[in-house]
Amino acid sequence: MKKKLHFYRSMTAFTTVTLALATALAVGFSACDKDDDSNDSGDLYSPSQSMTNEEILTLFEEVSANMATVRQVTGEVRGTQGEIKDRLVMTAQIDFDAKKEVMVDYSLNGAISGFNYTENDKAYSYSTYEGVQKSSYKVSDAYWNRSADISDMEEMFDLKWNVENNTFVGSSTMAGGATMKMTVTLTSSKRIASIRIEATYGNESQVQVLKYIYSANPTWPSGFAQSDFPLAQQYSVKVAWGEELGESTFYTEPNRTSISFNDILACAPKVSGKSPSLYSNSSFTGSPITSSITVADNSRVLYVKWEAISNAKSASRPAATSLLKRARAKSLPERAQ
Repeated sequence: MKKKLHFYRSMTAFTTVTLALATALAVGFSACDKDDDSNDSGDLYSPSQSMTNEEILTLFEEVSANMATVRQVTGEVRGTQGEIKDRLVMTAQIDFDAKKEVMVDYSLNGAISGFNYTENDKAYSYSTYEGVQKSSYKVSDAYWNRSADISDMEEMFDLKWNVENNTFVGSSTMAGGATMKMTVTLTSSKRIASIRIEATYGNESQVQVLKYIYSANPTWPSGFAQSDFPLAQQYSVKVAWGEELGESTFYTEPNRTSISFNDILACAPKVSGKSPSLYSNSSFTGSPITSSITVADNSRVLYVKWEAISNAKSASRPAATSLLKRARAKSLPERAQ
């Protein structure tokens, strides 16, 4: 049951260890069936105290599948940093039925330091990291079809787990002597209720807690006017899905000429037993696209080839969403400045 360890291998210092917090926030953002488990009642899953590491990993496979059925979720991140205790770091809400989502970052004094708000086919970005920046940009018509990002679930499979009371506790020691302890609680319907991350590096330590509620009402942040967010320049590309699934339009990053192939594949429709690969031509000659795509006009067309999935479990491992990329763009110490 070896999983990809692309994230933990990069954790060689305390500041980069804290990226796990932002990563984990994206776990509940998905697009499938309606969910009635709001977790408001505090009804939690009670594991057997004798569960082995392998049994816990098997349960996490089920949790991964259950997370992919979530339609609405609210996430909150709180943490300690230096002398500041229980600081609100980040909030996020997404409602795929309403086609709305919002992620808000908070500074040390509690003020909004940045946000991304998306509604229907348009997104708005506010940032104070390098001076005040405001912009709006188009998102794909397939944006709301994307699947849950469970990259932090992937990384959970590389920890050693045991049961302590009603929680699952995993730990790992990384390059440079940094240590990670993750404590996970599940709802009675076997979805994530909370994740507590304790990271240490030398004499430094940090504790951050993520909490999830499976309902959401994303709203535009108060105190801002949408008319103050100029529309960025973008180019577009058509993606032909094949399998009689039609096509979708994707846009370059704001004021740039690049599109991430992962962002496209994350929004691919579901085809039972098959996985999508992206090509530059309809005959699928040459190698599939595995890097960013440069677009300088609106005339390019890309094509999806569907291939049989050899490993059944890999079918439940969707590509990363743009939300995860935004969360990983800065480490939390940088966000806190």
